[in-house]
Amino acid sequence: MGKIIIGNWKMNKGGADGIALLKKIVQEATTSCKVIICPPYTILREVVDLIQKKQSSILAGAQDCSAFVQGAHTGEVSVGILSDIGVTHVLIGHSERRQMGEGASQIHAKLKAALEGGVHPVLCVGESAKDYAQGLTNKVLEKELTECLGNLPVQFIAYEPLWAIGSGKTPSWAEIGRIHDFIKAKVQSLTGYKPKVLYGGSVTPMNSAEILALETVDGVLVGGASLEAESFLKIGKNA
Repeated sequence: MGKIIIGNWKMNKGGADGIALLKKIVQEATTSCKVIICPPYTILREVVDLIQKKQSSILAGAQDCSAFVQGAHTGEVSVGILSDIGVTHVLIGHSERRQMGEGASQIHAKLKAALEGGVHPVLCVGESAKDYAQGLTNKVLEKELTECLGNLPVQFIAYEPLWAIGSGKTPSWAEIGRIHDFIKAKVQSLTGYKPKVLYGGSVTPMNSAEILALETVDGVLVGGASLEAESFLKIGKNA
């Protein structure tokens, strides 16, 4: 499958600007890695349609989903709705969602809903600056993985240290390698599956080659650098 490159546009590029960006990415994206684009909900269907029209290998992902299947849940978007329009992956438990109050039980329910609905969940985990400074990274990750996963066979994990997101800072390459090994071993002990683990946190065209060269890193979750075609495409080429 090669390396996995996920572009998380967050609350950006939700209209014609997003479609224009996608057209550039589709035109020049490498086929040697798996590329997943997670745009705002407003253009998800257009993104899927464009990808299919261009017969591109790029996949469409959502930035979140509901734990509910259907019903009176105003503002929620179910896994079924996402699947119906051609979405294949969904980010769950992103740090920015957790900061809004999303807890482990809700994340677990969303993971379960995604798996049952046939959409691949990407569970996001990571420690705060305080936890990192106190050497508690493994302890925090073990708690998040245990509480959020249970025994659910989630195959994609994104490690995103909270202190690195948007800061321009990253752990050392050795730290990233060790942490990814730890996550893989822990998830395998919980679920029986050895997951693909992606690194997320200030991934740029300048540092992505070194990160992606790490044997234990299966890909990257890209935020800000995914909002410009040139920078995102360079990360793909580095893969």
